Order: sequence, then structure tokens, then C-alpha cells
Amino acid sequence: LVDEFQDTDIAQYQMIKYLSEVHGNLFVVGDDDQSIYGWRGARVENMLDFIDDFPECMVFKLEKNYRSTARILKVASSVINENKKRTSKNLWTDASAGEPVQIIECWNEKEEAKAVVKKIIEFCKKGGKRSECVVIYRIHAQSRALEEAFVEQNIPYRVIGGIRFYERMEIKDILSYIRIVSNPADDTSFLRIVNVPARGIGKSAIEKIEEIAKNRSVSMLSAAKIAIEEKLLPENNIKALSQLEKILERAGSFLLKKKPSILLDEILKLTSYQDYIKEKYADTAETRLQNIDELRSYFQLLEEEEPDITIAMVLDRIATQTSVDMMNEEDRVTLMTAHSAKGLEFDFVCITGVESGLFPYESWNSYMESEAKRKREIEEDRRLLYVAMTRAKKNLVITWARARHSGFLRGFGTISPFLDFIPKSDVVVMEYHDIEKSGKSKSKDMAHHAKTTSSEHSTKSKRNGIKTGDIVFHRKFGKGKVIAIEQGTVNKVTVKFETGKTKQIVETFLERNLE
Repeated sequence: LVDEFQDTDIAQYQMIKYLSEVHGNLFVVGDDDQSIYGWRGARVENMLDFIDDFPECMVFKLEKNYRSTARILKVASSVINENKKRTSKNLWTDASAGEPVQIIECWNEKEEAKAVVKKIIEFCKKGGKRSECVVIYRIHAQSRALEEAFVEQNIPYRVIGGIRFYERMEIKDILSYIRIVSNPADDTSFLRIVNVPARGIGKSAIEKIEEIAKNRSVSMLSAAKIAIEEKLLPENNIKALSQLEKILERAGSFLLKKKPSILLDEILKLTSYQDYIKEKYADTAETRLQNIDELRSYFQLLEEEEPDITIAMVLDRIATQTSVDMMNEEDRVTLMTAHSAKGLEFDFVCITGVESGLFPYESWNSYMESEAKRKREIEEDRRLLYVAMTRAKKNLVITWARARHSGFLRGFGTISPFLDFIPKSDVVVMEYHDIEKSGKSKSKDMAHHAKTTSSEHSTKSKRNGIKTGDIVFHRKFGKGKVIAIEQGTVNKVTVKFETGKTKQIVETFLERNLE
């Protein structure tokens, strides 16, 4: 008897064959549409080939769904039906039609997070519980903007299958570097980074530095400098501490002259921290590097909103988000990746980032893969979205962002092609400003919507043609006139808005006003 058969790999399937070849008594249960672990060796082909390998087997299709409303089931089925390598099924339910699936277009990840919060508040006002709400995302780095929005609205939450953004090792390491540069008396930060990445400063050396700090009533960093000057440690420790001192001094020179994101990049460069992650944490390096990219993107987003923001102001912002303790609340919203959501169910489900680059997912090396492998991955990502959608019992909300700051996703995006064939009679499509201002939604033709946004993306991503004097539009600040352009890898445009404020904005977050 084998459960979750769709998650078996080659070796497991071979073992199953060996164990059953004498007596022939074999019973397997699985759903090929929920095979989402190909990255760890699971093969959907094990289910699809089962009938060929065991030609005398009997197949029973369990097609009645006991969880979701009819509309959710119909929309989810329209997504998975586009996969070629699957067993056909005709899912049905006795449940009522239920509410239409909501699809919300947002400007960026910050607006998306606000939309999610608004929808959860709306659900709870109607009698729902926060504990019956889940927010699902494709990668862990997406949680940062969501966590910020929940903290701002004082909504308790928990992160499943991971830890809160600012508690992740790589984020704590980088912020500790920034804090010690900003405040050399921060002993907690010093202790965290003194041997990260490893530079041969062991326990005994650190204890000696602590002793110097205590005896001379100075900070740990000052004690390290004393140890260097007075040669109070072995030569190898002195050499390592001297290198650390140079790193901090160099980073410190960026403190007042450069923007926070540039200081962050300089620290990454000086410490070779990303190489350290790749070498020491190879299995989780991609996720950790995505988190670092998200931190950088957050800094850049703050700089876009407040061009004069300092690193001290950024650290204060982060401190307000990390100081809120809601861990003891039982009625909490759940945050998790789509992979972690398998097997669970919630009354209210919101799936975020349902756009190209996330669904289907595109890593930094996707372009290097063979066409056959890429097709397999796309089909698995479609199954992953299907799994996420079918976690919903009563309400399903799907969000996507036209522009993201995050790492390799930075720039304009388009709604996921997985949604191209959703039946329009079962969905309500709206934009963020619809729910922000009036709460009313406007229905659109999904196919037309996808085609239009794709066309707009194509125009915007290639144009780089905003000129001084142009009238432009920013989703937050409104209409304004371009007064200067700073050319670079990323063009920065200075705009005087109708509100009277002048701001420097990254070009990709501006739309040329054609009226």
C-alpha cells in the first residue's frame, strides 16, 4: 500500500516493483495533478506509466471534491487542464457555486501586500477568522512586503515552512554589518559578524576581546582595535581582525555619502558574502540569495519613496517591524510557500505573485535549460498553482504585480499565462485602486486583459524613452513633469509632481502620460 504515489522517485518506484512482483498485491493512491516535487526527484511519470507497467490493474478515479466551492473548482480545473502530461479527470462537487474568484492587478509588491491585507480585513468583518486565512507565495523572499503590511495593520501572522524575513540568517548577518558600521558600539552586531564569513577568529579570541572590553570599559570593536595595536592576540587573529577593521572602515566611508542600498552592496562586495553563501549553504543558496535581493530591493523602494532617506532611518523602519511581538496570538494569518500548502485547507486563500517569472518560475539559469526540461518545469509549476488554488474552501483571491523591485524579477511583469483560459463567468478582475477607493470591482475579459498587459509590458520594457519635459504618471505620486534624467544601468528620473513635491524615481516605475 503506497500513499502519495505521485511523490515517489525512480528508486522508490523500482523498490515498489520488486516488493510486489511475487504476490502482485499492490495498491497505490495518488494524484498526478499534485506532483510538485520534481526538484527533489519525484516523477509524475511514475503515475502516468503505472497502467503500462501493471496492465492488469484497476483504476478508480475519485472525482468528487469535498472542499472547494463549484467556482473555485471550475477555475482551478481550467488551469490544470492545459497540462499535456496528465490523466484526465472530471472533478465535481455538491457545494454551492460560491463567490467568484477575485483577480487583483497591483502596481508593485507593496501595493499587492496592501491589497492582501484589505481583503483579509474584509473577510474577517464578515465573520471570518484570521486563522482561516492563508497567503501563499512562490518563493520565501516574497514574504517581506507581506510581513511589513501585516505589522503596519497590527495583524498577527505566522510563517510556515520558514522563519520571519528579518529573522533569517543571511538578513541578520547583513543587517548586523550595517548596524556595526552605523553604530560601532553595537556589541551584539559585532559578535554576530566577527567571524562571518569565517576568518579564523575562534572562541578563545572572542573571549579575550570580551575581557579587554570589560576591563577597559570599551565596546567590543574598540577592544578588537586595542588587541591589534597592543598585539594581545596570536598573529593569525590579529591579521583577521585587521582585515575586518578595514572592511568596516571602508563601508563606513559610504555611510553619509551614499544611499543605503549602495552601502549594502559595498558590504556584500567587501565581505564576499554571496560567495560565502554559495559555498557554505549550497543546498539553500538560491533562497538565501533571493532574500538578500529582496532586502536590497526594499532599500531601493524606500529610496524611491524618500530620496533623502538615511541608513539610520532605514534601520529604524526595520526595528519597528521586528519589535512587534504577536507570536502568542492564536488567531493568526498563515503565510507559506505553495509547496508548503499541499495537504492543507483554509476558508480564505490568497495566492500572490501570479505572474510570469513566478508562475511559471524563472531562475537565473532557466535560459540555459533544454527545451524538454523547461517544458517539464512549466507543467510542474502549473500543477503547483493548481495545488495552491485548491487549498481554498470558500474564498480565493489571486494577486499579481505589474512591477517588482525584487532581484531578478525587477521590472515590469505580465499576468501569469496559466490564467489565460480561466472562465470569465467565474472570476472578477479588478485593480488595486478599485478596492482602495470604492471597494467595487470591475469585470474584464481575462483573455483581453492578459493580451493588453502583455502588449503594455512590451512597450514599456523596451522604451527607455522618457525625455526631459515629458509628462509622466506614478501610481503613488500621480502626474508630474520630468525635469532631469540621471543615466545609468537603471535610469533615475527627477519629476516635479502636481502636488508640488519633487522626487527622483527609477524610470521603470513611471508611465508616460499620453493624454
